Amino acid sequence: AGVGEPWFDSVESVISHAAFSLGGVKGVEFGAGFAAADMKGSECNDPLRVSGGRIVTTTNNNGGVNGGITNGMPIVF
Repeated sequence: AGVGEPWFDSVESVISHAAFSLGGVKGVEFGAGFAAADMKGSECNDPLRVSGGRIVTTTNNNGGVNGGITNGMPIVF
């Protein structure tokens, strides 16, 4: 999803669509998922740092996706 685009084609939407095509799936969460509702914003944010010359996140609470766009970290769902 680019600037001004609907959320229908975000990475999370595409993965969720595929997961829900399986009959037994009743819910999908990314990263910390529903537990993020109990976190403060400062706890849920994924701070950036440099490691081995690459920019990485210290945590992966967002499951590798920020605002519908992958951030280079592993996608966790």
